[in-house]
Amino acid sequence: MTCWGISAGTRRRTGGRRTRRIIAGLGAWIGTDVLGPVAEKLAAVRRPVTVRVVVPEEARWLLFRPLELAHAGGRPLALQGVTMVMQLTGDRDDAEVTLAGDRLRVLGLFSLPEGGQPLNLRRERYSLVRLLERIAAGGGGPPRCGCCSTG
Repeated sequence: MTCWGISAGTRRRTGGRRTRRIIAGLGAWIGTDVLGPVAEKLAAVRRPVTVRVVVPEEARWLLFRPLELAHAGGRPLALQGVTMVMQLTGDRDDAEVTLAGDRLRVLGLFSLPEGGQPLNLRRERYSLVRLLERIAAGGGGPPRCGCCSTG
């Protein structure tokens, strides 16, 4: 297994060039060696797309790898509108999946920085509600939105 460590000092000295080169190399490796032909197929599907990746227990370490960095067509999948949801085999049976229905439901969780005031998150909550209202204006009815601040 390859370790990809990038020190803060290296980033400052090279202006991020080395960091970008390392991340590009990691993305190319993930695209060819981890995902293989699947990466190219993902790049060819209509986007945006969310992909459920089911990983067997013996490959549990893959759950914590940035697979969205995988290159397909010379670009990272994350920049092509591909999102991956990681799942361990046996974590959830397909029969348990419940569709959202005809109404969008969103729960916004905002983490309060240490020493911060709850009112400081007002702008973020307001922005989320405005975004959802713009989405609803495009059709589909008004979304249900709840916000929760944690500290």
